[in-house]
Amino acid sequence: MWASRFKKYSVVQQQNNDNYDTDTNLAFTIPCEYITQQDLTSASLFHGGLDSPSINAIDPILKRPVHITKYLCLKSKTSTQQYINHLYERIVITSNLSHPNVRRILSWYIADACLYSVTNVIHRTLRDAMQSETFSLERIYRLSLQIIHGTIYLQSKGLCPLTPWYTTNIELTRDDHIHLCSPTISTTKLNGGIVRHHHLWRHAPESLIRMIIDQDTCVNSKTIDNSKEDVWSIGCIIVEMMINTILFRPQNDDPSLQLLCIVQYVGGLTLSLYEYFPLHVKKLFSKIKFDCHQQCLHRLLKQIFNHERINFHEHHLHKKEYLFDLLKEIFQFQYDKRISLQSLIEHPFYSKNSLLKNSKTQMNSSKLLLLLPMNTSLIRIDDLIHLCIKLNLTHSRWVLTLKERCLFELILHIKNLSRFKSYTYGLSQSLQLEIEKLIYFFNK
Repeated sequence: MWASRFKKYSVVQQQNNDNYDTDTNLAFTIPCEYITQQDLTSASLFHGGLDSPSINAIDPILKRPVHITKYLCLKSKTSTQQYINHLYERIVITSNLSHPNVRRILSWYIADACLYSVTNVIHRTLRDAMQSETFSLERIYRLSLQIIHGTIYLQSKGLCPLTPWYTTNIELTRDDHIHLCSPTISTTKLNGGIVRHHHLWRHAPESLIRMIIDQDTCVNSKTIDNSKEDVWSIGCIIVEMMINTILFRPQNDDPSLQLLCIVQYVGGLTLSLYEYFPLHVKKLFSKIKFDCHQQCLHRLLKQIFNHERINFHEHHLHKKEYLFDLLKEIFQFQYDKRISLQSLIEHPFYSKNSLLKNSKTQMNSSKLLLLLPMNTSLIRIDDLIHLCIKLNLTHSRWVLTLKERCLFELILHIKNLSRFKSYTYGLSQSLQLEIEKLIYFFNK
């Protein structure tokens, strides 16, 4: 049965780094009904923010392109049961997300002892826009507010923190709407190897400190509010929209260098924290002045707001002051002094938006719904029957195909399903029985 459901590719991938000088055989398995848009080679595989191999394909049932990502080998000796349970939990959560500013996993499957997820294809990212477009104050306000609302929703589902953040993983639609790519896992394992962390450009100081200091000897033993890490990342993205470049970017992805870069720009390092650094890190920070009151943060923000790319109109000047104050509250080195995620939308930059009333009144109702919970579109029972016939669903079994998972998604969203009368559709007796079993199951 499994051989008929999947087609497996074997890709030879060249390792071009100091640690590896040999080819790696990379298996990639997809359901038979999917049509790959090109031959599966190492060049055709995407390597996104999580460094997991993925590829685009066409789903003939959904009649649209999808993005398939491979996460890890479940039978790998380095895959602990705790890690596998964590991954399953994240997959289940992200498969049931429903918010206008968040992308969700369409479906997932297990093949060649690896876990795969299926999502919509991202055609344009926030990073693409940053590289080619100018962001007005009104646009920064609107897009950042959508990022905040999407983040609040994801955190309410237990996905906290969302670090690492990548602007390449934030979709920007043609009508300028934000879709956050919901995180599945915070660390990944590719071919049994552990990828500890990736680009650290938007990591908060406390996240970097945890990578540097042994937590058993850490000066701060109290529970950390992880949601504050996402606040820092959002601040980094706001600044990137303003200046079109990454704010905290050292020469390489080393936690100590990343933290040094932050301290040089915004200050905040205390002598008591410095004493807990390992010796080699102390040498790196030996010439740093302990600016615990973050005097240099004010100078940094003044430089950002004087950037030639930023054009504030005269009637936006006090809005500029609100944004200046907002960033000052976001880039607090000590997380307990940093503004909270929920308080962001209550800040005057977002709450006192009288200057943006004219642009808001011009927004149509669909744009205004961005800040409201998304209602699932109605699905007719006729659609369900059509899909059942397409699937030729005539036999009960516990192992479900990807298409059948789509069927269950439909069932879960049909209203008044209990009133369904199968005999009115002229179906075969076996198909009638199967549908009635499904209805009974979902109405229990």
